[in-house]
Amino acid sequence: MADAATLDTSAPPSTDDSSILSDLSADRDQTAAAITASQQNAPDYASQLKDLRASSDKDEDAMQGIADKRMQNLEQPFTGQTPQRPANILSNLAPLLLVTAMGGKATKLNAGNMFAASSGIAQGYLQGNEELYQENVKKYQDAYKQFMEHQEAQDKMLKVYEDAYKDRVDYRQKAIEATLKTMDDQYSRTRNLVEDKARLDQAVSQIKENHQKLESENWFKEKELQLKQKAQKEKDDQAAAAKKQDALVTAIGEYRTPPPSPGNRSAGARQLLEQVQEKYPNYDYTNWQAKSKAVQAFSTGKQGDTTRSLNVAVQHLNVLKDLSKALENGDTKVINRLGNEYAEQTGNPAPTNFNLAKQVIATEVIKATAGSVGALGDRDAVLKQIQDAESPAQLAGAADVATRLMSGQLKGLEKQYTQATGLDNFRDKLAPETVKALETDQGGAITPAASQVPTATNPQTGQKLYKWGGQWQPQPPPGVQ
Repeated sequence: MADAATLDTSAPPSTDDSSILSDLSADRDQTAAAITASQQNAPDYASQLKDLRASSDKDEDAMQGIADKRMQNLEQPFTGQTPQRPANILSNLAPLLLVTAMGGKATKLNAGNMFAASSGIAQGYLQGNEELYQENVKKYQDAYKQFMEHQEAQDKMLKVYEDAYKDRVDYRQKAIEATLKTMDDQYSRTRNLVEDKARLDQAVSQIKENHQKLESENWFKEKELQLKQKAQKEKDDQAAAAKKQDALVTAIGEYRTPPPSPGNRSAGARQLLEQVQEKYPNYDYTNWQAKSKAVQAFSTGKQGDTTRSLNVAVQHLNVLKDLSKALENGDTKVINRLGNEYAEQTGNPAPTNFNLAKQVIATEVIKATAGSVGALGDRDAVLKQIQDAESPAQLAGAADVATRLMSGQLKGLEKQYTQATGLDNFRDKLAPETVKALETDQGGAITPAASQVPTATNPQTGQKLYKWGGQWQPQPPPGVQ
């Protein structure tokens, strides 16, 4: 009975068994819910799968179309020309090396000369050495001619021996041996002559073909032209670099550009300073800033403006002086030429009569000496002389005096410039006519020459009279003897 009680399955489960059953029940409920959800979403999954299959089929069709197109292109016959490699002297090196290694004495000599000349041509071209290039082109052409003449003679003799040995099985071998012996051109190897001859013939054919291509494409002349152009470009570049360097040296030497900094000890900086010192022995490296300011003042400052005004005025007065003489002589041709020159210089029409010339000359003097306080007295004297002039000759004399006035002012500016900068290039800023006026002006008081003052004799007393200040006077103007 005890055993039956132990196997009784109707007894209530323990606490642990109840928990396990509860978990199993929950898992079963979750699984059922997932199955239900999958059944509900099945139509959506089916639709997405259908779209993916359609897209895949479309891509597959496209890829197949590309493949078919490529196959059609491959099946079409090629109708274009076979690409050709451009001619090149180096293409001969490999076959020449083979001929030099396997050929006989004469063949080796000519092939070796061609090989050396080909290398020299390439070297001359790459180095830009036109002389080396031309020298080796001539050597190559001579060696090629001798090489081909020897090959042609050898082939003719070989034909003769082949006819002589045609009844032998080894006629080809015997013919080659006889030919090489007769021409004293035996190969370096004595076995397999037929095979060696075939390899040499192929190399010779390559050499000939490449040479013909070089000639047909005018390769030698083209490379020579390129060498000349390259040499000219290098020459032009060197000249441009030298010109640029000289401009820099000039700019530093004239204090328009700062020199290399004291901390710059490079070879280029040292060389630059040496060039500056050589061209400008008085260059002041330690005081360049102060001198640079002075140079600037005579370039864009007040002194520069004054210098330019005086320079232009001297040019204009020279033309007006000659124009006054032409008006007096009535020389229409000269009047027209000088009138055009004056108009081109000033942008204004030239005076066409004596009174207008007086006004224009006076205006030039006033403009050129405006602001020059120290020259006011001299300027007034010149203006008075212009006003009193009664003939073109007297007006021309007054223009000469005005030119002397301006030359004196320019000399003062030149002295100031030289003292401030230590340079002697002031006259580079002036026109040739102005420089000539400076060179001919000997200084002295600004007074008219005696020959420029009208004179007459008093009919009653016989006394000499001078006309100045608007009237006849017994005394000449101040400064005239």
